[in-house]
Amino acid sequence: MFDIQQFWIALAIGCGLMIAGAYSLKNANPSLTTRIALGAVMLVSGIALAYPLVTGNDALELHQIQFGLAIALSGLGINQLAAPIRVAFGRPA
Repeated sequence: MFDIQQFWIALAIGCGLMIAGAYSLKNANPSLTTRIALGAVMLVSGIALAYPLVTGNDALELHQIQFGLAIALSGLGINQLAAPIRVAFGRPA
């Protein structure tokens, strides 16, 4: 059975990692090409980590940290892939 408390644990881990990753990428200031490459790798990695958890029986209950990491990687991947769109609208990447 799915427990909502375990979902919140995974979400807290994922959000903390996303904030730390976004802050470190902002301070590193990589080029747009590097951001796109990193974003694609992170998005694919996050989906690859989440896929066995979603398709397995009770896998989400057993692997909250892996689910949190999958959330973080997917979120950062989408964020970095959207960097050229933000630059096109005149906002900082």
